[in-house]
Amino acid sequence: MSEFDGMFLTKKGKNLMAKGQIGATINFSKVVLGDGNLAEGQNIENLETIINHKKDVNIHSLTVIGDGTSQVRVILTNEGWIEGFFVREIGLMAMDPDEGEILYAYANARDKADFIPSAGGATVVENQLDLIAVVGNAANITAQVGVVIIALKEDITDHDQDPVAHAGRLNAMDQALNLTRLYNPNYAEFELFVNSWTMLYGMDNKVSSATAGSDVVKVDKTDYITVGKTYVIFDATNTESIVVAEIVDAATIRANADLVHTFGAANIRRTNWTVTEGRAVAVDGGVYYAGDLTLLNKNCDKAFVIRRQDNDVALAVFYKDSAHIDWTPVPWSWQRDQLSGMVDVEYIVPARGVFDIKIVSSAGPSAVDPAIEHIVYVECESGLNGVHRPPVKPINSTPADAATDVQETPTLSVTAYNHELETAQGAMQVQVSLQADFSTVLLDSGEQGPGISYVVPSGALAENGTYHWRMRLKDSLGGWSEWSDPTFFRFFSISCV
Repeated sequence: MSEFDGMFLTKKGKNLMAKGQIGATINFSKVVLGDGNLAEGQNIENLETIINHKKDVNIHSLTVIGDGTSQVRVILTNEGWIEGFFVREIGLMAMDPDEGEILYAYANARDKADFIPSAGGATVVENQLDLIAVVGNAANITAQVGVVIIALKEDITDHDQDPVAHAGRLNAMDQALNLTRLYNPNYAEFELFVNSWTMLYGMDNKVSSATAGSDVVKVDKTDYITVGKTYVIFDATNTESIVVAEIVDAATIRANADLVHTFGAANIRRTNWTVTEGRAVAVDGGVYYAGDLTLLNKNCDKAFVIRRQDNDVALAVFYKDSAHIDWTPVPWSWQRDQLSGMVDVEYIVPARGVFDIKIVSSAGPSAVDPAIEHIVYVECESGLNGVHRPPVKPINSTPADAATDVQETPTLSVTAYNHELETAQGAMQVQVSLQADFSTVLLDSGEQGPGISYVVPSGALAENGTYHWRMRLKDSLGGWSEWSDPTFFRFFSISCV
């Protein structure tokens, strides 16, 4: 029988599953078969129909398993077939309450497809196939059961018999359900670093040879490689990102520029992070790429949320879309503390249409690579807020550092209010101390209105004193900047001059 790697939810399937978590019915309508080949680099998630339709198949039975999956059973028989074909692709159809019939899940056997002959010959085919479909905790799951015509047996041994893989997928399923509820009513897609919930297809691909000064790269396979997309080639010594310019054949690609390094046995992926079942570690100098995101193409800024270990490693996020053809940086907007030392970091991405994401990880002083639990792509800003990105740390301006001609009521000013997100200013605060370390505070202005200067009130300063001062600024969403680096001045009364 044909061998499939597993059923993958399409984007429309994930959207329907999300609706199912809040009460919509997931109604499986039929199974469809075809003999279509996936194009090089074609993303299964974007499919809306099977590639080359050959047969519709009625569903024999539906069983809700209870672990976030349902079993759709069909029977394979070639009775009544007029012509035979290679059963290479299989699709599970469902009725969406808003869109009608959609392709919910899909699998393709590629070169492992078997030929099923037409009826009337010496070969009579009759087999049972149980399709395992992820449905989450949807309460209403139905199927349109009819007279069985045909189905295809899928290899689900990995899911049913491998306890490690099964546990990993169940954990991912639990995460997906919790995240669906968290970001509801927004549509969201997830990177959970596990089969069916990842954008890192082709993680097992290898480079057999690539030579510095040449643009030719020999690979094990070109499945899941897409022209125009960026991939990382890396081994124990070198790392290099390439943009694929051409897929020459099933084992050869060309980069859009000559390589800098020579590689023998190396990896080629969309990331060089360390990825295990259900988690990643963002290594120093690492990069992660995700592409062809649409998120239902709503006309609003997207949210991009990374749940990461809270440490000093910097994760720089960039995006590209039709209006931004070069990688454009995106500063983080919100942070929300989570359990076990994790933090959700939300970036607001002003992308429209189809867009790509890049994350670059750079080690901090602690040199501890952070764990990445998941990444969530949300169709609009989440509204969950948290701690807002603060303004840029201000710089003391006047009085000049070490000034000695200061009078009793000086005006303390910083150079400017700056915010990477262009968020309006909400407040300011000034402190004055006799100690450089501010171990005691002589004057605290408290929270003042927006501005970049503060007039010291009369009587606050004693004559012939040295005073250290600093200022911090607050944005309109509650984010406080760091204190400015303190400077000092000396106040002498006129009678002492």
